[in-house]
Amino acid sequence: MRASVFARSARTRAGKTWSRKPVRIGAYILAPFALIALLLTIADWNMLRGPVSGIASAALDRKVVIAGDLDVDIWSAHPRIVANQVTVANPQWVGEGDTISIERLDTRVELLPALFGNFRIVELELQRPTFAFIREESGRATWQFRKKSANSRPMKLPAIRAFNITDGKLRIDDRRRKLIFEGALNSSEAGEGDAREFKLTGEGRLNGEKFIADVRGGPLVQIDRERPYAFKGSIVAGATSATVNGAFDRPFDFGAYKVALEATGPDLADLYYLTGLALPNTPPYRLKGSLRRAGQHYVLNDILGKVGDSDLAGSLRVDRSGPRTFLAAYLRSRALDFDDLAVVLGGAPSTAPGETANAAQRAEGAQLRAQGRLLPDAKLDLARVRHMDAKLVYRAATVKTRQLPLERFAIDLELKDGVLVGDPVSFALPHGLINATVRIDARRDMPDTAADIRLTRARVEDFLARGGQANAMVGALEARAQLRGRGLSVREVAANADGRATVIVPNGEIRAAFAELLGVNVTRGLGLLLTKNEATTPVRCAVADFRAQRGILTAQSFVVDTGVTLAHGSGTVSLRDETLDLRLKGEPKEPRLVRLMAPIKLGGRLAAPELGVDFDRVAGQTGAAAAIGVLFAPLAAVLPFVNAGLADDADCAALIAHSRKSGENTPRQPARG
Repeated sequence: MRASVFARSARTRAGKTWSRKPVRIGAYILAPFALIALLLTIADWNMLRGPVSGIASAALDRKVVIAGDLDVDIWSAHPRIVANQVTVANPQWVGEGDTISIERLDTRVELLPALFGNFRIVELELQRPTFAFIREESGRATWQFRKKSANSRPMKLPAIRAFNITDGKLRIDDRRRKLIFEGALNSSEAGEGDAREFKLTGEGRLNGEKFIADVRGGPLVQIDRERPYAFKGSIVAGATSATVNGAFDRPFDFGAYKVALEATGPDLADLYYLTGLALPNTPPYRLKGSLRRAGQHYVLNDILGKVGDSDLAGSLRVDRSGPRTFLAAYLRSRALDFDDLAVVLGGAPSTAPGETANAAQRAEGAQLRAQGRLLPDAKLDLARVRHMDAKLVYRAATVKTRQLPLERFAIDLELKDGVLVGDPVSFALPHGLINATVRIDARRDMPDTAADIRLTRARVEDFLARGGQANAMVGALEARAQLRGRGLSVREVAANADGRATVIVPNGEIRAAFAELLGVNVTRGLGLLLTKNEATTPVRCAVADFRAQRGILTAQSFVVDTGVTLAHGSGTVSLRDETLDLRLKGEPKEPRLVRLMAPIKLGGRLAAPELGVDFDRVAGQTGAAAAIGVLFAPLAAVLPFVNAGLADDADCAALIAHSRKSGENTPRQPARG
């Protein structure tokens, strides 16, 4: 009996002991957390500034210092952190100083992700922050806080529900883009109800020009991560302005958005400072389009607007995923104003009434006219063409110009590793084609430029018609120029050019009056002109062949053979100072009663050539057969350079054969009065 009582007592004590074990185990487990919670509640967080700064320094690979008070309110689903006098130091390659300094940083983060080291920001307030960013020519930048990878991802922020910047300062020294910006930065939310909006503004100076940025969107507190966030903005940089109206696919993923874009400005090249894209110089423009970003890929579709006095449409895409930015553009115009194309080459558009040009281009045009020059001085920016690759396909259905009979224009450009190739660069004529291949090697400090330009199946009368002289001469026209020079501008390249340039009229007809003046048969030629005689005489062959050396083109073969006269010429064309000094001396094929033995001269500047008679150089008669006999050998080499078919089909070939025979068998003609 007593034994059973003792047994029951033992079992009772054992049951009580086991029932207390979970309580004790739970107490043992929770006690450290309770102690930590107590410590976190009463702790002086300033004692943890060192460890917190160390963690931040390791994360950014940059020295981070919290010099002021640090306070944390941890008892919330969104703990609050307040840090004062926070600095992020410059990388070692910059030297002393700070990339970022913030007088007061106040932020709230999501608790659960923070426990695993993933800080998702819910609210962020920065008081009097200063950002000082520097980028070297090599591309190394202080805003890169981790090692830069070839496929760096675009910035992606959490759906911040409150973001305020008060009295912020921003300075950017971008030595790659040759850009310096200094200004103020602020953000806030204001308004009530449906009128409440988020606003981010920046104002300062960009390369000395006024800069204003204004971005606005809906209230951040209403953000839904699964829905797009709409925004609109405007930027004014000097005379350039742009507006956007679009949305982030998901807030705030800067790698996925779509906007309607409109931009106006004096020169598309100025957009380099805002976009990093090396666009060509242009007259003032007004363009719009639809821009879409997906990661490191940008696509601008539905481009529409005007550049100068030319309409423009098409699309372009930009790929920044590789080590070099790549731009591909597919553009077209219904009507290209030829003056606008001159600006792309560094020249100035026409400044006549009704023509479009910016202030700098008008000044450049005035200077060129004052100096009597055509070739522009604008220099190629080597940094721009070296840091990106590009492909351009452009077509113009018509070309507007008063000087040349141009009808259509086409160009395919490719820029790769600092070498720009245009092939083809072509103009369609009423008859024939101007086709060129241009190569600019900008890998060295002094670019090397080579051009091969051909004029094929053209007609002389198409060019003379623009001057009202279409009936003065008709006939086929062929030409070719191969030139190569070094320089940073069109003028420098021309002044150093070596190569060859040739023009041939293989057959045709010329007004007898003009042919007589080649003699110069003053009485007959002027008489025919004064009586407006339309009689013509054949052009058997006309050739002007020049060799270029250091910008000076010297005539090698210069001959015009008509039914009544045979003329040969000499002289130079200087691309250095843009002047002409050419003379053409003729011999009649029949005796003339009155004839002045003086050559026709073409001189003056390329921009305004002067045609006249050189009375200071009256020469003795040499005889037509003797003159052409000396020239036929060079002619035989000239024809294949321009067009191999000319050697067989042109009247020049017959002239060569005839002159060879005449030079051997025909005695020299005596002088005739």
